[in-house]
Amino acid sequence: MKKVLLAGLFFVAFVLSTHSIGLYFDAGICVGPAWTTMDDKDIVEILEGYTTGSGRLKEFAFEAGVKLGLGPFDTIPICIVGVIDGMGHRISDSNDDYFQYSSFLLGPGLIFYT
Repeated sequence: MKKVLLAGLFFVAFVLSTHSIGLYFDAGICVGPAWTTMDDKDIVEILEGYTTGSGRLKEFAFEAGVKLGLGPFDTIPICIVGVIDGMGHRISDSNDDYFQYSSFLLGPGLIFYT
């Protein structure tokens, strides 16, 4: 019984002497018009001659991401996070002919609070 009480006392002393670490969560979504350039030229102007529809091409982008991690640590204002982020980009004409590309990001991140 003494060993259990002594172990419990050490556990309580350890818990009280350490600092807490929080869980960090951040999510975001972005939707809207886009503007793409290639060799300092607007891609809409480059592709105008290749479209089958009438009128200008339209660009549209969508982005979504999540960051999840731990921190801040003690008195150091830093959170260590994992990042999952994706972006889709569509260029279309008036006939709804389009091409689309997507990019994804998966990796570690570091957030520093000032």
